[in-house]
Amino acid sequence: MTGGEMTPFRWVVSQDEIDDLYARLDKTRWPQQLKSPANDDWLYGTELGYLQELSWYWRNAFDIQRHVAKFNRMPQFTTEVRGRRLHFVHRPCARAGAPALLLAHGWPGSVFEFYKMVEPLAEDFHVVAPSIPGYAWSAPPEHRGHTYVETARDYHILMLKLGYTKYNVHGGDWGSLIVKSMAVLYPRNVLALHTTMPIGLPPPAGVTDPPLTRDELVGLQRTADFRKFGAAYQQIQGSKPQTLAYGLTDSPVGLLGWIVEKMRSWTDNDGDPTMAVTKDEILTNVMVYWCSQCIGPSIRYYMENGTGTSKVRLWCRFLFVIQRCRQGQVEYQVYQRSPSRYENRNQQSLLQLQNFRTRFFTPRVR
Repeated sequence: MTGGEMTPFRWVVSQDEIDDLYARLDKTRWPQQLKSPANDDWLYGTELGYLQELSWYWRNAFDIQRHVAKFNRMPQFTTEVRGRRLHFVHRPCARAGAPALLLAHGWPGSVFEFYKMVEPLAEDFHVVAPSIPGYAWSAPPEHRGHTYVETARDYHILMLKLGYTKYNVHGGDWGSLIVKSMAVLYPRNVLALHTTMPIGLPPPAGVTDPPLTRDELVGLQRTADFRKFGAAYQQIQGSKPQTLAYGLTDSPVGLLGWIVEKMRSWTDNDGDPTMAVTKDEILTNVMVYWCSQCIGPSIRYYMENGTGTSKVRLWCRFLFVIQRCRQGQVEYQVYQRSPSRYENRNQQSLLQLQNFRTRFFTPRVR
């Protein structure tokens, strides 16, 4: 594959791979769990009975080939970017003069996050959704230092290779930092940015704000609770990812338990992640990690971004957009809720520092 080639790609799962998966599921050694109700609310991590049931479904009811075929409805390609294979979805728009839109996923996701969005968006955009280097079928870096800033460079090269010199970007989780970096590094190319991971910083020293409201204090407490009780995965993935990779690469149940706990924590549900994401969708995403054996490189991305060198200045580290999701009249915030004044202040700072046109969206689903 030369630097300019775009090679069509389809995910293929052989019967040998399926047989190996089933054999491993059949031979699972289950850990002990405290008696109910100690872990009914997943206080200690993924609940044993839930994982056993979901693993049974994976082994006996999940139609692997049907869901691989669904995944392959997204037109996929690979190309070489800076000496490595980059996997991506590319769905051109039939409308003349349509703008381009890059979608950037995060962890523990994949381009499968966008499978319901690609076709509707392609009515108005040329849609591009790359897999982060080391995720799915994008080749992993072999040396230290591949931060989200370097991924931003990879994605920009991809867009230019596809002929999109001007484009819009969207990202969540790691994707939000990747597309932010694209906007910072390539202000003449990025026309608009949308993120689903807003994080606000408090005012700098010497700047006095009015007292925070009750709602703002509740939001900050939610953030503190997440960092205290919900961020242990960041610590292990950001410090000893190789140690964790051995178990998650070898055990399908271990991999499923690690990922489904995040699906439960980060989706709008009443204790069952399938209220927000179906079993088939959870398992299709886990199958991407299992079949491509990418869980090790994907979690190593945390360490690279914790210890690697970033050339992006601290003052333009985040672009802040308020995102609120609603079901009925109940507001739900997965990660944190920063005071809007923090977000607004940082929006203005970034706009003053960077010469690119940015549209801010406040998505609301009622």
